[in-house]
Amino acid sequence: MRDRRVWMLVSVFVPRAEEKRAREKFLITVGMIMLLFGVITAAGSSFLSVIIVKPIITLTKLLEQLTRGDIGSLARQQSAATDVTYSQRTQNELALLFRSFDLMVQYLREMATVAENISRGEIAQEVTPRSDNDGLGQAFARMATYLKQIASVA
Repeated sequence: MRDRRVWMLVSVFVPRAEEKRAREKFLITVGMIMLLFGVITAAGSSFLSVIIVKPIITLTKLLEQLTRGDIGSLARQQSAATDVTYSQRTQNELALLFRSFDLMVQYLREMATVAENISRGEIAQEVTPRSDNDGLGQAFARMATYLKQIASVA
């Protein structure tokens, strides 16, 4: 004998009012979830702005001053900016960027000090280039050597 299978369909009657309430409840739940994700996204964006964008803007302003040759006031503003931004930074690429900037400014201050001393007649300046590619340091070292030669002839 063959096996007969009987399929039965069950029909469920749901009143329209109850279906409408369930649909509204579902839409409200989906809306609340979307609102929650929006708030989380906005908070995350603000957080990232403080951590990433604000230090970059600070560094950009300091670089603009440096390109104008304003090393004197740069030192004062850099120390104030460094106090603020170091506390806001994490140990990442931004911290490395600020460290490199600090080293560059320190180097430029040293070269500015050498130039200032030479301009006051202190020709016994010792300048050691930092590398073979240090064009500014090599130029100052050649200038200091030349001035010493002139002074010895005189």
